[in-house]
Amino acid sequence: MLQTYHDERHYAAEVTTKYASDLLFSVIEKGVSTLNSMDHLAVTVGYKYNSTAIVKENFDTPHRIDQLELNGRPGTRAPHMWLKYQDKCISTLDLIGENFVLFTGEDNSLWRTATRNISSHLGLPINVYSIGSQGDCVESEDSWEALYDVTVTSQRAVLIRPDGFVA
Repeated sequence: MLQTYHDERHYAAEVTTKYASDLLFSVIEKGVSTLNSMDHLAVTVGYKYNSTAIVKENFDTPHRIDQLELNGRPGTRAPHMWLKYQDKCISTLDLIGENFVLFTGEDNSLWRTATRNISSHLGLPINVYSIGSQGDCVESEDSWEALYDVTVTSQRAVLIRPDGFVA
């Protein structure tokens, strides 16, 4: 991840700086900003990373930066979703931050075994959580498959980096 820092952050910093500058000059000149129709939150957290640390996937619709779209696509921030975990109501974001995190469907024994092997081999801790009515985490409101744009199947999974971005 450190080797891809420039590739990922440079674009995000460039867009954010351009947006802030455009807004400032718009106010000073009382003109119309070319970017002020953009969602402020989308500019600050809705950007997408592109680097060798992110799986490349083809989507029918391109990622947009003018509106916030947190949909679990590789390179975007992991979306929030309410879950019941260990008898507490928490956000998916509460599970992210210290280690890599793998979200899976309920039947995740193959994912757990593979993750344990990879984690041991690389010396890299990876937390695995199954999501579903019988999983480690029970969905409170939304469907994690829909929110994370994962086809409904027990074999799908989403890997999230410690920085909260979908790998």
